Amino acid sequence: MHNRSRFLTLVVVAIPLCVGAFLIVETTHSSALETIPTSVSTLNVLEDLGGQWRLNEYGQVVWLNLKSLPLTDDDLSILRQLPHLEILNLRAIQVYKGDNFTDDGLKHLVGLRNLKTLDLSSNYRLTDACTKWLMRVPSLRKLNLMQTAITSDALPNLSHLIKLRELNVLYLRDHHHITLNEETVKSLRQMPLREILGLRIPHEAFPFMKQLKVLKKLPRNLYSKIRDDDLKHIRHLSQTGHLEVTLTRGWSDTSELKHLSALPNLEKLTLNAPWKPDVPVDRIGIRSLAKAPSLRTVYPYVVDDQVLEALSHCPQLTKIELASNKGNRLTPSGLNCLTRMANLKELTLPRRMVNDRTLEILSQIPSLERLGLDGRMLVNDYGGGFFGDQVEPLRFRVDTLKELIRLPHLNAIYLDGWAINDEALISLGKIDSLEILSLNSTVITNSGLMHLRRLSNLKNLHFYGAPIDIDVAIQLHKFIPECRIEDNWCCGCMTIDPVE
Repeated sequence: MHNRSRFLTLVVVAIPLCVGAFLIVETTHSSALETIPTSVSTLNVLEDLGGQWRLNEYGQVVWLNLKSLPLTDDDLSILRQLPHLEILNLRAIQVYKGDNFTDDGLKHLVGLRNLKTLDLSSNYRLTDACTKWLMRVPSLRKLNLMQTAITSDALPNLSHLIKLRELNVLYLRDHHHITLNEETVKSLRQMPLREILGLRIPHEAFPFMKQLKVLKKLPRNLYSKIRDDDLKHIRHLSQTGHLEVTLTRGWSDTSELKHLSALPNLEKLTLNAPWKPDVPVDRIGIRSLAKAPSLRTVYPYVVDDQVLEALSHCPQLTKIELASNKGNRLTPSGLNCLTRMANLKELTLPRRMVNDRTLEILSQIPSLERLGLDGRMLVNDYGGGFFGDQVEPLRFRVDTLKELIRLPHLNAIYLDGWAINDEALISLGKIDSLEILSLNSTVITNSGLMHLRRLSNLKNLHFYGAPIDIDVAIQLHKFIPECRIEDNWCCGCMTIDPVE
């Protein structure tokens, strides 16, 4: 009995030791596999296919671009030799070689345990059938199905992608849309989606948005348009940066704007409202925008002095675009309220509002840096956006431009399309802080151009359509060598670059 007891003790001790030894050997073997580089023969096949790839520190392919290559389903079998692949671009494969890339070509993705990003966009023949393979790649986090033939019927299969963060279903074939409704939301909420591009959301479907709890941005098309009475359903979309809101009851009821304070990253806001004459403006809702912490830019359409006055109580705003404002309800005197906005840096105005009184008021906003007086929105740092032949007669005295000298930070002025003449250049040439001056389609001449020679900070000067000779522009450039000068010499392709 004693000997038998000793034998049992040895067996009990030996078993865990053996198991431990097995685990150590297995772990070591697995670790060794993780560091084996991609074979030369596999890289040769990728090269023959025309692929581009990147290797990690162990010499393993982790990034592969097969975009627009004439591939077949069988060509993709090489993917099975890339177990460490993380990013794969298969965009527009079918476009260049008939229909030899089909839904079944994606069966070769199965087993790629590390694949996180997959681009299948512009493969117009890929259908819902391809998702029976995609659902077996659970590591996917970003999936691009733009311009494919995917439909809503594919969502149940895609719902198995329990790590998917971003889904793109823009511009599907035959103008099909994946629409949010009672059925599609059941699949969409199974995925931890932070962003969905191209999801169509009819007004009646916005209540379903609350079921997409981890979503961070409004899942719409390129422009995030929404009715004000739907804002309460998107308060959880914390990464929304730009919204275009329609005030369904006009400016007389702006109460729904209060929900925007829940969006911490909202930076740009477009406000559309049907105009209702002789109806008081609801200022409280507009003033609630002051509680949107990151809001910096507002594009209000069809506004009057009352609306602008309410917006002036949002001290965080740095840019107000009024260039596209319709109607004649906003007056130059209504701009007086902007003088209290200590952070306002950019402002555009419709042409009809630009007169002597306007310029006097603008000169009292010392924070202004960029000023658009040409009826266009400020898009970037470059001029050249106005190519019309029609020149607008001036509604202000050119010497009134000297009022702008009082703005210490003014670095950009857009005066395209106005009948700006050489006399006006005398005043503009005294605004030492200018870095951008756009004078496209004006009536300046060679003799007046040299009035700008003292603008030592000027970086961009544009005068497309103005009667300026290139030799005069070159002469001016000698005084401001760091400036880029553009005109339409040689059909618009002549540029004098800054001296490095």
